[in-house]
Amino acid sequence: MHALHRWFVLSCLAAACSPADPTAPPPTPEVSARTGIDGCNCAGAAPVMTAPDGGAYVFQSVVAYYYKVLDAFWTRADDDVVLETSLAPEIEATSEAFVTWQAKTIQILRDRDLLGFTYRYYRGIFGFLDAPAPSEVDAVCRPALDDTTRTIAMLAHVALSQAGVCGKNDDNTTKFWQVNNIALLAVGDVVDSNALIAAGLAEPVTHARASRCILPAPGVRVGPIVLAQPVVEDPDPELSCQVAFRADAVTEAVVMPVPSSAFVAGVPLGARAFTAAGTVEMPNALDEVRTILRSAQLRAMYAVGLPRFVAEPASGPTFVRLVGHRIGPARAPSEVLMSDERAWVDQTVGRYEDACCAVVCDDAGGPVARFAGLDAGTDAETGSDTGSGSDSGSGSGSGSGSDGGGGPCHVVCKAEGVCETSSATTGIVVMVAAVTTKECAGSCPEPASDAPAEAPVCTP
Repeated sequence: MHALHRWFVLSCLAAACSPADPTAPPPTPEVSARTGIDGCNCAGAAPVMTAPDGGAYVFQSVVAYYYKVLDAFWTRADDDVVLETSLAPEIEATSEAFVTWQAKTIQILRDRDLLGFTYRYYRGIFGFLDAPAPSEVDAVCRPALDDTTRTIAMLAHVALSQAGVCGKNDDNTTKFWQVNNIALLAVGDVVDSNALIAAGLAEPVTHARASRCILPAPGVRVGPIVLAQPVVEDPDPELSCQVAFRADAVTEAVVMPVPSSAFVAGVPLGARAFTAAGTVEMPNALDEVRTILRSAQLRAMYAVGLPRFVAEPASGPTFVRLVGHRIGPARAPSEVLMSDERAWVDQTVGRYEDACCAVVCDDAGGPVARFAGLDAGTDAETGSDTGSGSDSGSGSGSGSGSDGGGGPCHVVCKAEGVCETSSATTGIVVMVAAVTTKECAGSCPEPASDAPAEAPVCTP
């Protein structure tokens, strides 16, 4: 599986998925980028689902279970290499989702336009799984999945999930809203910045704030700079930049694998997907149908701002690497986090009250913050006075330390989605922009046209 040199954009037009016109320059020979990936985002989800043991489990548990028990094999149909998926009949009988999800799995794992088969043929989109050479595949089933592929497919599946039902497909399965031009970017990937422009996320510029700059001008370092005396560090300076995020580009969420001791139907999951949820309103009323990733059930932390890139000149002058996304704690992380999962989240971003809040006392010289991370001018929320009683956040009463009986004290907190404590260095960043729209048309996922007449013959 290629872990690098990949970018993903979904784009659905009316009832069918069609490739966009290639506007980005071709990658250099040493780069194995898959560009111009277009398709339909219509993966359904429910907060609680039934597993084959009859138990009710939360969505992220069932998705993780599905990718643990899914069978996928390389086989042939006519002259085509085909990825065939299947589940045990008793699993498929549990829920329609276990049948329809397999079509989404083919789109996730297969490269664009390449064939996969469940109960009928579908074509791939994302290419998370490299196919063997045709000469290495015959009618005998060859196992296709390893643990790494199962995990990344699980994250991508959650990233695509939404709850907006809008009718029935041609096979009478539930149809969900199609979301056009939604971008998935895996942390660690190398992308062509021109591809981000073509996706509607970025634009050519001459200058941009560091937080929005994707491809700096040659020789420019993205980071705090020291201005003229007196010495002041600008946390988000304007700098010379070639490509930057558009003003309407928004991070919906970062989908992250959280190590987990959870089980479903006796199967250990190893990890479940939770999100660092964005807080900026999504365009075009997408919040009405894209309800999963920012929900209280999946939100374990918050995403802050936009993804961070660094130049990747070895791959080409316009290529950049996605190195992470700023994140911070939630005041109330998902209640479905198990104790070990919550411990991982707390270790990653800290607890909100500890990392984002400060006790501020009114001294003679004005407010004095007891927490160095809370800077003047930062978006903040102010709690009630502690009065003259004990200070609940930093020891005994308001007269402690050097205050000498100063004025009343307050608890002041940076806002969720503003308080930054860490960086997501793994997972999938889900982004939308003004070009991202929703519609209900045709069948989604769309069955493959011009597919072989017969099902592949696979003998496990």
